[in-house]
Amino acid sequence: MPRLSYPSSDHRAAMAAKHTLNGGAKLTLVSSASISPEAFEQRIDPPPHPVMDAALEYAGRGWHIFPVPMPEKKSCKSAKHSNGSKWGQTTDPDEIRNDFRRWPNAGVGIATGHQSGFFVVEADTAEGHAINGIQSLVDLRVKHGELPPTRMAVSPSGSIHYYFNHPGLDIKIKNSASEIAAGVDARGDGGMVVAPPSVKPGKGQYRWVNDLPVADAPPWLIEKVVERPKAKASGNGISAKNSRGKPYSDQQLKNLLEDSRVDGKRQNSMMMAIAIMVGQGLTDFQIMMEIGPYLDKPGFNEEKIRQLLQSARDKYEKPDPGGCDSRDG
Repeated sequence: MPRLSYPSSDHRAAMAAKHTLNGGAKLTLVSSASISPEAFEQRIDPPPHPVMDAALEYAGRGWHIFPVPMPEKKSCKSAKHSNGSKWGQTTDPDEIRNDFRRWPNAGVGIATGHQSGFFVVEADTAEGHAINGIQSLVDLRVKHGELPPTRMAVSPSGSIHYYFNHPGLDIKIKNSASEIAAGVDARGDGGMVVAPPSVKPGKGQYRWVNDLPVADAPPWLIEKVVERPKAKASGNGISAKNSRGKPYSDQQLKNLLEDSRVDGKRQNSMMMAIAIMVGQGLTDFQIMMEIGPYLDKPGFNEEKIRQLLQSARDKYEKPDPGGCDSRDG
């Protein structure tokens, strides 16, 4: 009887068998006579997941990510089970991988606003939303000036998403529908946007129009998306109300600014308008946005306006009673 020959222990330790699983994933089993079955190494090459890959790329840019149960515009997660984070948004790669493995058919949502560093202006289509926001935005560009080249995406309905840098922590960008113009929406602080390559079942895929860097929005667009505080009695030495005890209306403020163009009324009217806005709690940036269109007459330049701003704050703002001046010792 011929003698059987067995592989040596060293040979057995180097043996590996590759198998093909259902779906095409590759399974590699490495066995060794010198280790227990529990210590066998099992390696599975995961199938492609373009949405998860995109989510990881966005998170690498500092964009806050969460999975979206398409076609709904919400999160698969909740703040209650995500350490209080709205929509369970995160930039942590391991958490993102776990999320999209748990919800493999989810789209990728991005929290807009200061935490991700951008806001989005969306121009809807007549076909998808019964309002031609794309034409409305064209009309705004003709009136106010062109938009700078910036990152853009298109939704399955054909709506165009324009990404713009957030102007800063002291500015709040509101979320709005058709306030910029008919069919032109904004997604800012506290909002969200569905990003490519998410798929809307039965409709199609979100996709990038270009790969440009996100640009700064022009001042005229910032003016239309900034959330302004409501008029209130400020308690800082100036009333944000008129002589009848009612808040100054937008029209009254506009009348003052129009008077700032009239010789003999120019400086007093501008100073009064600035003082009212200081009393309403507007930041210097917001005030500059309001008065910008009225600086077309000689006598007002940026330096002069900043002097008026500082003068108004010095005159009407009271020191914070909880500040350094109130400390003992």
